[in-house]
Amino acid sequence: MKKAIVLLFSVASIWPYAGSSSLEFLNINTDAVYGSLGGSGVAMDGLMQGIFKNPASISLVHSEYNSLASYTFYSAASLWTCAFAYREKSVAFVVAGKGMIYDLIPAGIPYADSFSTNYGAMDMFFTAGVGVPIGEMLSLPFGINLGCSIGYAYEKLDDVNISAISANAGITTSFFNNMCGIGAAIQNIGFASSQYEMVHLPVEAVIGGRFTYKITPEFVLSTLVDTDLAAIAGQAMAVRVGVEGTMYGIILLRSGMVFADHQIDFSVGCGTALNIDKSKVTINYSFSTMAGIEFRQVLQVEYAFGKTR
Repeated sequence: MKKAIVLLFSVASIWPYAGSSSLEFLNINTDAVYGSLGGSGVAMDGLMQGIFKNPASISLVHSEYNSLASYTFYSAASLWTCAFAYREKSVAFVVAGKGMIYDLIPAGIPYADSFSTNYGAMDMFFTAGVGVPIGEMLSLPFGINLGCSIGYAYEKLDDVNISAISANAGITTSFFNNMCGIGAAIQNIGFASSQYEMVHLPVEAVIGGRFTYKITPEFVLSTLVDTDLAAIAGQAMAVRVGVEGTMYGIILLRSGMVFADHQIDFSVGCGTALNIDKSKVTINYSFSTMAGIEFRQVLQVEYAFGKTR
């Protein structure tokens, strides 16, 4: 019983909700506040969070070095994220980590002639990657960015420990002065093991597109469509649609929907981004449904600083 719970809880990770891929690696979701934006990373060009979705987006980090730290408050857990990027000429290198610490999980399920009243659970994931802006290096009239990363994950549920190694690879493109773009990524190429057995991770391919339009000098609107390729993932296809509006460069409004097998989820969020000298503080709040049966509120505080080249 316990073995089945652990494998379902972690390696399979079939807990889809708005703002997350249906195969979010080991259940750790870093961008729930962004609604449905960017499973392929095409919405995260130049953002440090892109290393967790599509490492190609890291190639557009526009500073010699950049650091990011964020903390997300959940109703029964807390999530931390940190990342550091260094850009040498055109190539960007990134190391990053994230982790989820859950409140004690009420249990009371007998197994292996023992009995537990509460489960302790936690996730951790560390990754390193590189991104190369091929289009910029070749002076092409459009952008092409390539990236790859490798990561190590650790998950604990009560006295069961799971470790995993995975690799991601991706590409993002942009056209017409970054007005639109297309991105694709292959995620979770690797395996996971516990004291019970070793299994292959569910490989997932994601492809998506973005269109950005400046309605007025003060208001920019972006729309995104993202989908999992079910033939590779071995799961029902999920389609994500997102909209993001930016006013005066500091006020953010987001909304997204996920359409999956027997499931429609949505998320709505808002935020503000404040630039202070060479640092940036971002505060995001979102409200989303989870698998159509649960409502989730997320508050995320993010701090980043860097040296402009």
